Amino acid sequence: MGEQQHSLKTDLSVLRDAVMVAITNLYATDPDDVLRVFSVRELQYVSAVSEHLRPEQVEDIYRKAFDVLRPLHLPSKPVTESAASAARSSDD
Repeated sequence: MGEQQHSLKTDLSVLRDAVMVAITNLYATDPDDVLRVFSVRELQYVSAVSEHLRPEQVEDIYRKAFDVLRPLHLPSKPVTESAASAARSSDD
């Protein structure tokens, strides 16, 4: 496997982990909403696939995913509130 393929596979794994954790956390707070969108079988898969992440902090998992997305023109430094407001306004 080439280095680029390995990197893509790693990036997808990081993003998958973040999605699985997000689904798990959403289920913990709003199970009815999650069950409306995901089947029990899918949730069992989510639970099994994300089991290895339990010792990690959720914020660290999300940070890794955010860093994977950074090349997609995300800011490389903290955004001030005024810059964030301007970005939201330009999205409208």
